[in-house]
Amino acid sequence: MHSKFSFFITPRRDATGRDATGAPLERRESNWMRAHGSFALSPPSRAAARRRDAKAPLAPRKMLTRHATIVAVAPTERRELDALGSEQAFDDAINSGEVVVVDFMATWCRKCIFLKGKLEKFAARTPAARFCWIDVNAVPQALIRKVGVESMPTLQIYVRGEKVYELVAGEDGEAVIRKLVFAIEEAETLAKKK
Repeated sequence: MHSKFSFFITPRRDATGRDATGAPLERRESNWMRAHGSFALSPPSRAAARRRDAKAPLAPRKMLTRHATIVAVAPTERRELDALGSEQAFDDAINSGEVVVVDFMATWCRKCIFLKGKLEKFAARTPAARFCWIDVNAVPQALIRKVGVESMPTLQIYVRGEKVYELVAGEDGEAVIRKLVFAIEEAETLAKKK
């Protein structure tokens, strides 16, 4: 069983690739893992031991064990968000003539950090927009008041210096990304009209 995040459950093992009893680990796959090129290791089952004894090839298993630790899967492609550290950098970014998504966040905010990771993955799939982030504690508060940010994380989309969309991201990351897809498409059509 896998979660919707990029983590899979695997049993405890040592550096030799064996489980706590000393048995070697076999590769177990699910349909999702095959589609995304990820895998998790788990102890061989009794059936696998019988197949190994019979010299039959091992077939991938679809179920993962219950007693396990969480191991991160290899990261997917990401695009680093541009950090804007001053009011001048912010003005230059939003007046660049392209669709600009600005994430107003704080380094101490868990939701902000989680959303930033989701945005980096989304930015890799969205080359038409420029993605930036601002640490609200590191820039002058006059800028934060000027753009009207009152809670974090807040996403704003700009087209040629004009704010066309704002989203206060209090929901889960996937819901925010779904809303952002439509907002960026709308901003792109506005950018083509101007």
